[in-house]
Amino acid sequence: MDLLTDKGIHWPLTEDHIRLLTLRPGLLNDPIYGELEHVSLSAKHTYEALSYVWGDTSDTSSMILDRTLYPITKNLECALRHLRSKEAPRVLWVDRICINQDDQDEKSEQVPMMGEIYSRATKVYAWLGEADRQINCIFDILQDDLDDDILHEEFNWLRALYMRPYWRRVWIVQELVLAK
Repeated sequence: MDLLTDKGIHWPLTEDHIRLLTLRPGLLNDPIYGELEHVSLSAKHTYEALSYVWGDTSDTSSMILDRTLYPITKNLECALRHLRSKEAPRVLWVDRICINQDDQDEKSEQVPMMGEIYSRATKVYAWLGEADRQINCIFDILQDDLDDDILHEEFNWLRALYMRPYWRRVWIVQELVLAK
């Protein structure tokens, strides 16, 4: 594949339009490929949205977006690797990719639309970060019947879940409350 290196992939949006990312299928460690599409938000396209923490913006990786190497944070890379299907494309709205972060005018137009973007998504994925031993144990416990003794014993593990940076984001209420 002949890759471009120019970052001119965010063509200007017209009124009430957003970009959607079509995430190409692949295995966990395959390169991440995707394409952007402009759609009218009022046209009721089917898409899912991702709620996540960008992560350290100096710790980046790249995906191939519209045949262009496009920088993304390691946390977003990890989320996309786990969200993509092995067999079929997945259409997502991901703020870091779908909004041109280098265009202040576009950001000032798109950010107020985020409530509607999340509320129209068929599903919103809350990416808390990569799993670790404590988080795996928490989800194992939550799948079992809980009693007060178990909750008391596992308080520290639950605290570890809620101490993740994801819960400190200002936008979390809007993203999750408006999700269907």
